[in-house]
Amino acid sequence: MAGKIFKVALVLLVLGLLISILLPALGAARNTAAPDPYSEYLGTASQDRYFDPSVVGRWERPPGSFSAEKDQSARFAGRVEQRMSLSRAASDGGPMAEAMLAQASAPPQAAGLEAASEQNVGGGDPREIIYTATLNLAVENLASTLDYIRAYAKARGGHMEQQSSNMIRIRVPAATFDEVLEKLAGIGELRDKNIGAQDVTSQVRDIEIELKTATTSRDRLLALLEKAERTEDVIQIERELRRLNTQIDQVQGRLRYFKDQVSMSTITVVLNAKVPQEPTDPAMPFVWVDQLAFELLNPTRTPPSTPDLGDGVRIELPDGFVRHYQQDYITMALSSDGVGLKIIRHTNYDEADLDFWLGLVRTTLIDQMAIPVGEPVLDKLDGRWWGKSSTEIATLEGPKTVGAQPHRYLIGLVATDRYVYTVEAWGPDEALAKHRDAITQAMMTLRVR
Repeated sequence: MAGKIFKVALVLLVLGLLISILLPALGAARNTAAPDPYSEYLGTASQDRYFDPSVVGRWERPPGSFSAEKDQSARFAGRVEQRMSLSRAASDGGPMAEAMLAQASAPPQAAGLEAASEQNVGGGDPREIIYTATLNLAVENLASTLDYIRAYAKARGGHMEQQSSNMIRIRVPAATFDEVLEKLAGIGELRDKNIGAQDVTSQVRDIEIELKTATTSRDRLLALLEKAERTEDVIQIERELRRLNTQIDQVQGRLRYFKDQVSMSTITVVLNAKVPQEPTDPAMPFVWVDQLAFELLNPTRTPPSTPDLGDGVRIELPDGFVRHYQQDYITMALSSDGVGLKIIRHTNYDEADLDFWLGLVRTTLIDQMAIPVGEPVLDKLDGRWWGKSSTEIATLEGPKTVGAQPHRYLIGLVATDRYVYTVEAWGPDEALAKHRDAITQAMMTLRVR
């Protein structure tokens, strides 16, 4: 008897060990399961945005979805606040810009260039040195900072040489190089600083010798030209004078370039803004609204398909449409002449009414998708669904040019306490016009709950 009990206990122990090993593995396999084809098609890996609360209870949320929505809402509010702050800064130039522009009007200070003393070390000839610098700064406002740098360079006897949306290159007298560089490095958060010094004394001396030699030769030829009597001598001397004049012009140009680079230092300032510099649209906390008209606006994307169609959203498809993708919360179909149809069930948090979703969808289509949908058309769904005698549906429609061809977009919206249903249709203008009545009638057969 004791032996039997020992065997039973041993079997139970082995089963317990197997269960403890297999359960985590099954959980990991579930977590690493292949994403839904529709999520891959949209470029997203998560289906939380189309979460069906009927699976876990009406008022429950999928793991992480509520915190994700809170994060999205926080980002939404933060971006709005940033845009308001940016607008206020742009309207008055910012206090930093005003203070700095006031300082820019002050008279130049004494030269602070450390290298100036180096040019006369030992009492010999001054060194010819070209000084350059590059600053990388993080600032609050690009426009006002660029204005300040340009004004400051002018006040110090320099000028702006080049400017773009986030970069400015200025030339300032070499004697003020250190002073200007120190001032500009303090107008923002300094990220990087590079200073270059190129000694071109030998090049300048060589050019000066070449210029002197060519000038002396020209003077001698001019003297010979006055004494020449033969025509052949005059022609030969004039030819050589033309060559020397061209050479002298080129040498003088090189010398002017070096003298200019030595006398005027170059400072390049690259700016990086801490906040967006242009008004930006706040992030939409309801991701599915941002994905409306996705197929119309991305005609080259290959639609998803699945060999085993699931239950999908219950609707009577129009004649001539064939389903190519269907799962618990979505049904997609296509006609032979290129008209697409997509029905999705979205979670309606907080039981928002149809007017809220209709206003949000209409604004998004017009402002972000540039689809000029008209006023909504209201109608009632057919039949009794889940105890309701009728449910209201709103339809929006508008044109859109895609690939230089006229297209059209149609969407129907239904809102219940638990869900929001969208019925989207899109395609070439003539093709959609042919199916429009059938699609509208199919919308009336949508089963909602």
